[in-house]
This record gives sequence, C-alpha cells and structure tokens, in this order.
Amino acid sequence: MRQLTILILAMVCWLAPSVAGASALPRLDGLWMPIGVSLGGAIRQEGSIGFVLGGELSVVDLRPHNSANVWWFGGVADATWDFAHEAMRHRVGAEVGLAVANFEVAYLGELHEGAYRPGFNLRAGFSQAFVSIYGGYGHLFGDGAGANFGELGFLVKFPIPLAIGANRPGNKSH
Repeated sequence: MRQLTILILAMVCWLAPSVAGASALPRLDGLWMPIGVSLGGAIRQEGSIGFVLGGELSVVDLRPHNSANVWWFGGVADATWDFAHEAMRHRVGAEVGLAVANFEVAYLGELHEGAYRPGFNLRAGFSQAFVSIYGGYGHLFGDGAGANFGELGFLVKFPIPLAIGANRPGNKSH
C-alpha cells in the first residue's frame, strides 16, 4: 500500500502545473479517449457485498480556460463483473466535469442468471492525473433481487489523444 501511495503522489507532483514550468506542459485542450480498468465494491439492497472488476472507455472534449479551471464533457461506456452477485453489468452514458470533479448519468443493463434487466446509473467522482475514485447509485427495473445498489471504486485511466489544440474538430483556425 505504501508503494502505491508513493507512486500516486509522484504522478500527481509530476503532472501538476507549476508557475515556472507551466509553459512546458503539453496542450490539454482537445478530444481524448481515456481507457481504464476499475476495481471497486458494490452493495445490494438485500445486503450482499462484493468486488466489482471491469473496464471503461470514454471520449471527452477537454476545454481548459486556465490552469485552475478545466471543464470537459463526453460519453462513457463500461462493462463490469459483480463477483458477489455473479452478474455482468454495462453502462452507456454522458459525463461532465469541472477541474477534478465529474458526474455521469448512464443507461444500465445487467445480465444475471440468463435474465437481462435495464436500469439507470448515477455516478460522481474525483480524478487526479490517471487515477479516479468514484461512488454511485444504480437501479434496475423489473422483478428480482438487487434492484438498487451502491458502488464505490478506484479507476486507473490511460488517456489517448484523438485531436489536440488546433487539430480539434470545429476549430475555426483551420
């Protein structure tokens, strides 16, 4: 655990802009495709608690106004396995963020014991560099146990630039 804490702090210090080196940072404005792995926990309304493991992909439009005020919006999709409930879940939705905080609203689907149930998911999180923590609420429609659940998790994302700065779609400087 100590090594992970040191690694996270080192990444934060390396990526944090400073007054002297701010001009040396790469341009962040543009379209990005963060791909990540999530590990978390889910608790169902009937009381089952278990690990959740999955992957996530986003496409976001990042628009920094200055080094302290960055906002972004985009879409998110993920697939996870709930080990305690033995179910596969997926989400497809929209996300918006300001600085380190983000909020997501998504369509939710779950496949459990051969039956598929649709629902919705609300999630909020905090990100620093490549690491995010999140919490959320999910609701599944239809009959069956676990219609409501809460989740807490940890997400590591690796951002892939799609179009940065002047190369972004809709830029009038082309």
